[in-house]
Amino acid sequence: EYNCIAIKKDKVVYSDASKGIKPIIKLYESGMLEGCFVVDKIIGKAVALILALGNAEGCYGETMSESAIEILRERGIRFSFGKKCEAIINRLGTDICPMEKTVAEIDDPSQAYKALLEKVKALDKGV
Repeated sequence: EYNCIAIKKDKVVYSDASKGIKPIIKLYESGMLEGCFVVDKIIGKAVALILALGNAEGCYGETMSESAIEILRERGIRFSFGKKCEAIINRLGTDICPMEKTVAEIDDPSQAYKALLEKVKALDKGV
């Protein structure tokens, strides 16, 4: 029933049923991401960069992209996944996820976070 769960010291400290990247952003902004193990349905590069920014301990994604795996490996974040994919696709299945497009050329977690916030605002406005 949840799309994102964060576990710290064997206790669930955060859960969110929202779709997309917003649960990870909320978790980061709450200051609770550090040292957490995050379980999410989909982990792409965008989520991986936020996990790195927030100093997450590790993560599990039901689906995880190759670019997320690369970021997590580079940053020393433990990870596992159910299914690996080349890229995260949008909800309509017609193109690459807009969040993934936003960070395609970004490897700095702070820059990625700023760009993702701008993209979320634009999408919320219907732009």
